[in-house]
Amino acid sequence: RHHNGKPSGFVYKDFNRWEDALAAVESAMPHMVAYTAETHWARHHARGLQTLALEALQKDSKAFFVLVEHAAAAWKLMPRYCDALRTLHGRLQKVKDRLPDAVKQRLEDRAAELHGDSLRGLADDVARVSEWLETAESFCSSVRTSEASK
Repeated sequence: RHHNGKPSGFVYKDFNRWEDALAAVESAMPHMVAYTAETHWARHHARGLQTLALEALQKDSKAFFVLVEHAAAAWKLMPRYCDALRTLHGRLQKVKDRLPDAVKQRLEDRAAELHGDSLRGLADDVARVSEWLETAESFCSSVRTSEASK
């Protein structure tokens, strides 16, 4: 989309192959990085597609870094304790677990250097939500047990 002859909109596309989706995002992303903040909605959605494509294609080292950036920005954008953040954190952990041991520590150190505060905040929030959910599940389980024994 254009306004006064300049790009001004965001057009959603459908892709049949992850490779095509990744190519489109990687073509557009340098322009978004140059002109938008890391938390800009268009950049956030494009990066989300990029993470999904990289994960599906099992390009784990690159997926790890893009997921780190995406998680750090999402933690700044989304409400604390949002389930989407918990899901994103889980995806990040799965990719991290698949990283080769030879590069894992170096990649983790670089991620912490670039986005450490946000990643720690996200991990703390996810831990808190998990604790709340466990408490709620335990309470519901005890209520069901007490009702069943009546």
